[in-house]
Amino acid sequence: MSTIESEQKVSEGGLAWLIWVACIFLIGLGFNAYFVSAAISSTRDLVRSDYYQESLKYDTEIKAHKLWKSENWNLEFDVVKNVLQLKILKPDQISNVEKISVNLYKPDNSALDKNSEFQADSIRKFGNQYSLSIPLPKAAYGAWQLEVSVVTARELVKKRISFTNKN
Repeated sequence: MSTIESEQKVSEGGLAWLIWVACIFLIGLGFNAYFVSAAISSTRDLVRSDYYQESLKYDTEIKAHKLWKSENWNLEFDVVKNVLQLKILKPDQISNVEKISVNLYKPDNSALDKNSEFQADSIRKFGNQYSLSIPLPKAAYGAWQLEVSVVTARELVKKRISFTNKN
């Protein structure tokens, strides 16, 4: 084999290698172009259209939960014969309660969810303690989530807990 033949084989092999690299590059470029065009033409919102209002609502929720802890509100509850009895003890420095909302969520059966709202004049009050009785649906055994929202003259406070009804 002469030197000319070996140089010719090397140059032909080099050209084949260059063609493979160019093909792989073009395939990769094609995939990128496809995914970029799919992302641009997609109608799905990656961010909610009302994200600012949702973030303000979320901030209000977080503030309400933090206020419950920081201002020493207290919540006691018991379930007696399918009646949820709540006792809410407000701190002395807080003005009178205007409204109490109670939301009950049954994680395994949303048909049993219950939302109740009580105005100040319909709530039993003993000093700083507010008492409520909320009937639970029949056969409402098992896990529940309870969220209590209290509206006073100057703020909103919330407490969320989970409990199990065994009665």
